[in-house]
Amino acid sequence: MDAVLWSALAAPGKITNIWGRSGAGKTSLALGISLREIQDANGKVLYITDDPESVAALLSMLYQVDGARSGQATWIAEGFILINSPTFKNLGQIIQQIQFAFLPDEVIRASAEFKSFVGAGENDINEKVIESLKAYKSPSMVIIDEVTRQFKRQLIDAEDPGPAILQLVTQLGFLKNIAVEKRIKLVLTSANRTIMTAVGGADETRFIDVPLASDVFDHYVDIDVQVQWTPRAGERNIIITGSNEKNKQLQVVISIETLHKRLARGV
Repeated sequence: MDAVLWSALAAPGKITNIWGRSGAGKTSLALGISLREIQDANGKVLYITDDPESVAALLSMLYQVDGARSGQATWIAEGFILINSPTFKNLGQIIQQIQFAFLPDEVIRASAEFKSFVGAGENDINEKVIESLKAYKSPSMVIIDEVTRQFKRQLIDAEDPGPAILQLVTQLGFLKNIAVEKRIKLVLTSANRTIMTAVGGADETRFIDVPLASDVFDHYVDIDVQVQWTPRAGERNIIITGSNEKNKQLQVVISIETLHKRLARGV
């Protein structure tokens, strides 16, 4: 997948929503984006999921520690933090705590005020604290896979959908603020639902797929990425639309098998 496609999928300060039917390849694409961020941009990724076993298994399959690739596996592990969010409520708590993953930037660390604050006048301790902070790398990307799966579970268990929708709005609001303020790339994966809509004349209708909770996502998502099945086995159609250019779309066809092979080679 070339640089143009990768840059279209995620951008600093923006939220990307990768959505589609179950098994379409949303997690594979999200992992592709995250590994590209680590390898090409020397970034750090927080990968939040309610199914860490599946994500870890896919990573293990792609990055087996076996001699020639052991160094690469270590490199990936250092930049990839897998976080488990077993429930929708727990996900909300994690999202509110993401801000603590960002320590003061280098300019603030170098200031006399900050050195005074962390050192409390003891120069030897002060320097050790500053050095330890320099070694820390703040995340450049946060991925949540899959936010609407937990949302749906919450809706099923609740008699009133209002609180779940409010939780989703609150979570997306926090994520939007984090993306903009910290200038990070924020990627979500979500499910789809099928609706009937009018096309052409008023009497003509058809069924189309839209993101689950699309009315809510429309307010927060900057880059819309739909992953579709195609008639050919193993191929997926990806449609990328930016929020500021609704009439302009980038449409590509990828092979999931080829994507896995490229990821395994670190490409």
